[in-house]
Amino acid sequence: MRTKIQTITAFQTMRGIKINVIREDGTAAFMKWMGSSNKKSLTSENPIVLIKLVNGNNTLLYDTGMSMPVQVKLIEGVLFCKTCKSDECAHVGFIIRLNQLVTRRHDREMTIDEVIDDGIGRHR
Repeated sequence: MRTKIQTITAFQTMRGIKINVIREDGTAAFMKWMGSSNKKSLTSENPIVLIKLVNGNNTLLYDTGMSMPVQVKLIEGVLFCKTCKSDECAHVGFIIRLNQLVTRRHDREMTIDEVIDDGIGRHR
């Protein structure tokens, strides 16, 4: 029989694994999107597509599996998907990878082309 502490620890471990798996889905979607020849394509070739990045705190994506736009915001220092109402979904994982790609100095809206150019070092 488990003690209360063992049960809580097991739950936290399971939850950590779940979060990692979900965020890995976002990483996989990001890698597919980065490798895509048409990053604006709203087909299953791109599970998640970047639509708009606004001042680093607000991002609009399109989830082709859900066939709908998805908004991820930075709220009190935490990325939060307003569509999934979660900070643990694949959309958040996608944005984590995107934020690792782009320069954090931007304070304006960026197009997909600007994000890609910024991420590979060609600044306009």
